[in-house]
Amino acid sequence: MCNRSLKLAGIDSDLKGFEIARKADMHPATFSAIVNEHYRPTEDQKNKIAKALKKTVAELFSEGVAV
Repeated sequence: MCNRSLKLAGIDSDLKGFEIARKADMHPATFSAIVNEHYRPTEDQKNKIAKALKKTVAELFSEGVAV
């Protein structure tokens, strides 16, 4: 499983995963775990990722995220 909205937003941004992670002030492995739904992001992490991708949190994250 993966967070399709987040994955597609990353592709649309033309940024590599590590670049998004850097802009969101997190380790690339953490960002990858969030995208692949192996890790539930904090509200702060959601906000930072959304800001890095110039999207809203609602556009990127739904409540059905795996634990």
